[in-house]
Amino acid sequence: MSVLTDKIARALSDKDTERRRQGAQEIEAKVKILAGEKRKDEILQLITALKLGFLTSTQSNSRKGGLAGLSAVAIVLGQDCNIFASELFLPQINALSDQVPRVRFYACESLFNTLKAAGVAALPFFNELFPELTKLSCDPEEMVRSACEMVSRTLKEIVITSPESFNLKGFIPVLTRSLQTIDPNARQFILGWIQVLLNIPSISLLPDLAIFFPGLFEMLSESDLDIRSSVEQCLASILAQIKSTPSFNYDPIAKILIQSCGETKNANIKIVAFEWLDDVLTTNVYGKQLAFNAKFVSLTFSHISNTNKVIQDVATKCNQSLLMTACRYQPNTSQLIQIISVIEQEISSPSVLVRTAAMQWISQLISHHSQHILPLLSHAIPTLMRAIAGDDNEIARLALDGIAQISNTDERHFQALVLSILRLFESDRRCLSTRSSLILRQLSLQIDPERLYRSFASILIEQTEHSFLETPPDSSFVVENYFVQHDLFAVDLVQALNIILISSAEMLSLRRTLARSKKDGSAMSHFVLLFKAFSHDPVAALCLCLFSSQFHLASLMMKHLTISCDVTLDLLVQFDRFVHLFESPAFTQTRLLLLHSQKKSVQIERKDSLQPLEKVPISNSDFLDLHSCLHSVLMLLPQSESFHILSNRLKTAMSFSKVSMVLRPQEPIDESEDEDMDELVEERKKSLLSEILAKASTRVAGHDKQNELDFGLEETTAVEEPEEEDLDNPKEEGPKDEHEEDAVPADEEDPFHPSSPPSKLLPPRTDRADSEAVPSSMTLTNPSLIDLMTNIPTESVETYTPQLTKQNYVELLSWFDLLQNHHEQSRQEGSAFFFSFCARAGQRETDVST
Repeated sequence: MSVLTDKIARALSDKDTERRRQGAQEIEAKVKILAGEKRKDEILQLITALKLGFLTSTQSNSRKGGLAGLSAVAIVLGQDCNIFASELFLPQINALSDQVPRVRFYACESLFNTLKAAGVAALPFFNELFPELTKLSCDPEEMVRSACEMVSRTLKEIVITSPESFNLKGFIPVLTRSLQTIDPNARQFILGWIQVLLNIPSISLLPDLAIFFPGLFEMLSESDLDIRSSVEQCLASILAQIKSTPSFNYDPIAKILIQSCGETKNANIKIVAFEWLDDVLTTNVYGKQLAFNAKFVSLTFSHISNTNKVIQDVATKCNQSLLMTACRYQPNTSQLIQIISVIEQEISSPSVLVRTAAMQWISQLISHHSQHILPLLSHAIPTLMRAIAGDDNEIARLALDGIAQISNTDERHFQALVLSILRLFESDRRCLSTRSSLILRQLSLQIDPERLYRSFASILIEQTEHSFLETPPDSSFVVENYFVQHDLFAVDLVQALNIILISSAEMLSLRRTLARSKKDGSAMSHFVLLFKAFSHDPVAALCLCLFSSQFHLASLMMKHLTISCDVTLDLLVQFDRFVHLFESPAFTQTRLLLLHSQKKSVQIERKDSLQPLEKVPISNSDFLDLHSCLHSVLMLLPQSESFHILSNRLKTAMSFSKVSMVLRPQEPIDESEDEDMDELVEERKKSLLSEILAKASTRVAGHDKQNELDFGLEETTAVEEPEEEDLDNPKEEGPKDEHEEDAVPADEEDPFHPSSPPSKLLPPRTDRADSEAVPSSMTLTNPSLIDLMTNIPTESVETYTPQLTKQNYVELLSWFDLLQNHHEQSRQEGSAFFFSFCARAGQRETDVST
């Protein structure tokens, strides 16, 4: 106390603020003298006296006076404070935690003056000062908080101007402890300092980021929007520095983020953590390690189904980034084992979104890492099959894509796939009826349909007598008849395969292969194998035959069915479905074949909208077999809607065939398998025509003579010879039988079978050339031909008369002449046909139209 006079001591301890200020001024004057004389020891004694005599006093006014005295000493020393820095700063820092608010306020004021005077000399005490300032930032007294803010601002200026003197290593533990505070004001104070340090280029927090990062990340749970905004700004600045630092070690930060995703319940923390991880995955090579982090993958799956839409979106995005990253890098076996284990668990998740994401992982991993992942997926096939049988189509498609990729690797996996699908169908009949179309069509996008159907057919044939749930026997299966003994599953399976084959666009290549079965040996082998398998169901086998143009086999099959099999209600239902199926676009070409009744082979162009035209040979026997087959189906059906549909179809085809037989133009006969038979038919036609013309000529001669007698035009030369013959051989003449000259020898067959006497003959036509004249006195009484000619629709004439030759017109005019003059009933019924024909003839040939 010797360095301090009693007067100064009483002034510093006075309760009056002005008296304490006067005492501080006296100390300031004394220190100036001591500093000028460089009497450092006495200055140190003065500081010690203030610290021990005043700052430790129980009287608050004395503590206030001691703080004012230290502030005065610091102001006088200025830059020389570093000599007495410890003696000056530590007592003031301790005073910041005083119990009296006014003392704390004066401590901040004194510290502010000391910082202004000492400058960079204060930085060694930063780590001791920062926690106290943090506490004061949330002081209940406003004046204390304001004073603390002034001290903090001054200290920030010192750090910014002298960053090289800042002890960052010592500050990180202090910062970490300070981040544990929950007071909003204290948090805002800390975040302000972090932002200042992040903005100083020469100071890097990244090496020690993992130490304080958890506390910083936890502040995201703060309900105060200003604090959350400040935290996000700090994290954005840190992330920007991370991206610009290639050598940054992500591993500790990734662990913190993954832990934050899994353990915290706060939505804001989860969202930012997933955003950070997604950013790391897409912008840094460290994504390779994250992509095969099983724990992280599992976390993304678990949050895909989160009720919070924002969390769900960021987790889904992060999961997709993980998947894309995993496809870019080559994993090791241990990583794949962990990932596959996670995916298998998620496939059974109740969430559709999670199951969909798991299927996408399997599909992509198989596509990019098939060699490594296939040995690990054998036990995952049952899980994939359950996913296929589920109700979600998207999940089923993804599962099928994965299975198809597995099966395309080698034949062993493919056979295992087909057998697994058959087992699924047998164990779950609902899946067979509702999912079979989706399964086979989706598989056909990546697997050749021919290969797929051949495999199904082979297994179906081999295991006909055994359950698909059992191990297949090593024995061959032989089909002795068209239909084999079968169970209901085989029937249902074949019916499903048949519908898919005919109606699915994905089976186009297989349908085109079957359409070539009559002229392609390889295609025929496909047909034979499928026919054996399809023989479990007669309607499926019939559809296969008709679509493959195997009409003869279809006809034999229907004969076998009508003779050897019982027609049950189920069979009738199947044929009812067949009729509707036959009316579908798949059988358009087959229906058109019903119109081709030529006795020579024709080439039918079978086409598909996606493929070029293809010609299929159709012979007359095929035409007959096709009609025979369809009439057999018609006879099996009861008088139902399907019966009438098929009946009308066949009647229309038969009517057209009759018209085409009459109006067909004369064409040269192509060489074919029916050439000999065609020649015999043509010779028979010519023979019959010659006989008809000979009889008609005889009648014309007698008719002309009768006309001359009626009109008085007798010629001597015409009657002399008959009179001489009558004189030489007189005999009595009886009434002449007008049918006598038409008699047909017993050994010859009359093609028209006359059943009524001829009508009155008309005069012959004189407006035709002699070479083309056809006698009108022919007796035409064949009822079937009359019905045919009088019932031909006018539309048929319009369609076919342009194709007739001149000789056709001449012959048909003769038939019309007879019809109009000798059959009163036919005259009215055939008038429309006759006039239409004449109109068409007038357009073609003038001499014929007459």
